[in-house]
Amino acid sequence: MIQGNLLGLLMFVFAGIFVAIGGFLLKFPDWMVMIMAGIILTITDLIFRILQRQQKSWLMAQNLGGYLFFIPVWIFGFVVVLINLISHFTKK
Repeated sequence: MIQGNLLGLLMFVFAGIFVAIGGFLLKFPDWMVMIMAGIILTITDLIFRILQRQQKSWLMAQNLGGYLFFIPVWIFGFVVVLINLISHFTKK
């Protein structure tokens, strides 16, 4: 069972559309597609959170943006970008 909110799940579905277009239709490299997905996740979540920045702890609050497993979606997006950048630049 996925623990989170509908908004967080929809953010992953939205990013998945871009992954499908970039990976399957345009044939971009995997690392580039995943970085794009991470950036989309981060930006979409931060947009929702910035719109409610007058609330207390707006950057980490579960009810102000997307979250999965009690972690904000923007953190997932940042981690995806970081992992794929490291992976791309450390290949032999």
